[in-house]
Formats: sequence, structure tokens, C-alpha cells
Amino acid sequence: QFSVRPSQPLSQDEYRWRQVLVQNVKRYWIEGVLEKSLHNQALIELGLEERSQAVALSIGAAEEFVEDAGRPLPAGTQATDVFDGLGAGRTLLILGEPGAGKTTMLLKLTKTLIARIGDDFSQSIPVVLNLSSWAKKRQPIAEWLVQDLYDTFQVSKSLGTTWIKEEQLTLCLDGLDEVAAEHRNACLQALNQFLQAHGRTEVVVCSRIRDYEALSERLRVKCAIYVQPLTEQHINQYLEQAGDQLSALNTVLSHSPEIKAFAASPLILSVMSLA
Repeated sequence: QFSVRPSQPLSQDEYRWRQVLVQNVKRYWIEGVLEKSLHNQALIELGLEERSQAVALSIGAAEEFVEDAGRPLPAGTQATDVFDGLGAGRTLLILGEPGAGKTTMLLKLTKTLIARIGDDFSQSIPVVLNLSSWAKKRQPIAEWLVQDLYDTFQVSKSLGTTWIKEEQLTLCLDGLDEVAAEHRNACLQALNQFLQAHGRTEVVVCSRIRDYEALSERLRVKCAIYVQPLTEQHINQYLEQAGDQLSALNTVLSHSPEIKAFAASPLILSVMSLA
């Protein structure tokens, strides 16, 4: 674990607020979103690729996105495994198609990081926020974080400011593609400025790959991974494991290549299964 600890002993009040923040993240994002997600209904091991060309190679570079076939990671590799391998100041970009399971992957990573904290709330606290709200005021990311922590989790602005300044949070930022299109480039630039100024802060960002490809710059993170679509083998294995419950769906997919291709999205396959 590479969590940054506070430079000063925690007061009883701050320790309590850290505990409250962890509980709120668990209640809203893990129990309320992840554990009720359609993706959890289709238990399929998603493949990952490393996309080295999706990250900025040097500070200050304004490079266009270069098409990259990607390097497949070993079967069974999870986002947490990749994140753990990045060392101190870990930063990661998760890319994928619509419905590929990016948010689910982000929340599973968050769940693992929270579990590691246990009862030691002096460690870096994982917090999930959605970047879509950044476009409202288009502030520096540090200021946006303080405001969003207050709006979403009722963390006081003074405490939020301290946590950001002292790099006490692991930021799990979903929805770069949900930022209004006309402000998306500016949001990425603001993220890069934040990453440069807060080099010890751990950050994970999610985005649809096509929206990311359209941006004029790349994110200055250590690593980017791409969530692969389901293969025909994945779909067949899933249907076989489900047995009679999904026999009708199996019949439909076996007779319709077009619908089977549509099921390459874990979200769509989950919807089909539940239907």
C-alpha cells in the first residue's frame, strides 16, 4: 500500500469525519450503485489492455491521440492489480466502450481500497466523484473537489481544502465523457494541471474511449487501460453457466449474429439476461 499519511496527528473531529466519509462512500457508491449494478448480474471476467499511447509521454506535451492496438494484459488481471503496480503517487485512466463496465471496474477498485483501510482512518481515503459537475463553474480541479465534497458528502470546505492540499484522498473520478463536450478539453487541461501540482495524490479517471480520443491532449497519468468488449467465447461461457435460466436467450443469440454482436457489451448482455 502506498497511502500518504497526514504530517500531523489527527484530531478526534477530523478522524470522525474521515470515518463518516468512508461510510458515505460505501453506502452510496458501493452498496447503492455497485452492488445493485446490472453488471454484477453478469459475472464475466473482463479482459484488459494497456494503452500506452493514451497517456501523455512528457509534462507539458500537447499531443494528439495516436491509435494504439493495445497490449493485452494476462487473463484475470484486475484494475486493482494494475493500480497496485504503479507505485507511490498512482494514477490510472480506465477507457472503454459504452456499457463496457468502466464504472463498475472503478467502483470495485474503490471497494478494495476501502477494505484495506479497515479501522485505520488515518490512511488516504478513497472518494468517488463525477466530473460532469465540473462544467458548471469550470474551476481549478482543487477548488471543484472542495465544492463537490461539500455538495456530495457534506465535508466542510475548510476540511476539504486541507485534505486536498495535504493529498489525503484517493480520487476516483468517473465520467470525463459526461462533461459537456464544449468544456471537455478544458476539463482535461485542468486535470493535468492538478496532477502536476499534486504529484502524491492517487487518481483514477474513467472515460468512454471515443470521447477521449477526440480530445486535443492526453491525460498525464502513469498508465491507461482499456476494457475489452466481450468475445463470443465469453458470451457462450456465460450462457452455459446460466443453464436453463437463459436457454431462450441462448437460442436467440445462436440464431442471430447481429443480436449476439450487440451482446458484446456487458451492460446489454445483463439487460438481455434480466429481460
